[in-house]
Amino acid sequence: MNELGTIVEQARLFAQENMPVDVLQSAVPFGLVCLVAGIGLSVLGAKLARFGFTCGFVLLGGGAGTFFARELGYPAPITGLIGALMLGVIGYKTFRMWVGAAGALVFASIAIGAFSYQQVLPHVVEYRAQHAPQTASTPGGFRLPTQAEQHAFSETTPKEHLQSMWTFIKSKDVRIERRGQAVALAALITGLLLGVLAVRTALILATSIAGTFLVTTSIGTLLYHWVPNSFQTIEQSPSFALFGVGGFLVASLIVQTLLTRAAPKHEDDLSAKAKAKA
Repeated sequence: MNELGTIVEQARLFAQENMPVDVLQSAVPFGLVCLVAGIGLSVLGAKLARFGFTCGFVLLGGGAGTFFARELGYPAPITGLIGALMLGVIGYKTFRMWVGAAGALVFASIAIGAFSYQQVLPHVVEYRAQHAPQTASTPGGFRLPTQAEQHAFSETTPKEHLQSMWTFIKSKDVRIERRGQAVALAALITGLLLGVLAVRTALILATSIAGTFLVTTSIGTLLYHWVPNSFQTIEQSPSFALFGVGGFLVASLIVQTLLTRAAPKHEDDLSAKAKAKA
């Protein structure tokens, strides 16, 4: 099995074995919401980021003002309006800082994902091969687990399962945690610097990557519920899936770059002359 197929299979098995039934049943509506949000973020995320971010702060301020009015006995419309105005201005003026924070999170996520793919995934595969109960017996060495082993595996909570897996990984590489922290810290600083110095570029990168992730996750969720056999196709032809994800990301980057580009200088001059004549 190739490496991408291994990732897909590990994620599918983990969800199937550890997620509650009600969570799995609500995965389809969640996947549809993620699909719509991911497409919107991939197309208009950078262009509408400042407006949406400021509106979020306005709503937060209005809610905070209403809460204080209810607790202290002041008129709710006045305190709500004041809170909305104050936090709206704060959100608008601190937008660059929040873009830097978003860029830092996105870069850290990418760095951790790449690090996990290279350093953690092989140990995860080895852990599952040693600890997951087998369902078939072959001359090569697989055996049927005992009833006690099956019961112990099924009674393990997701938290205990992850703790056991991480303990196994650290036993294989004692420095993996410190190296992962160093990679994450370097990516956080890089993303923060890019977000502060190049707001437009950071917005385009962050929203395109986040939107692509949401779309990919939603499509994977919907395929898991509606076309379960599709995961076998992905395992057999991982390049097709990678091409689709990469193509969507590149398209998002191009579209958002075109939508957020500044107007040519001569257009600005013509607009200014038209306004002066009027």
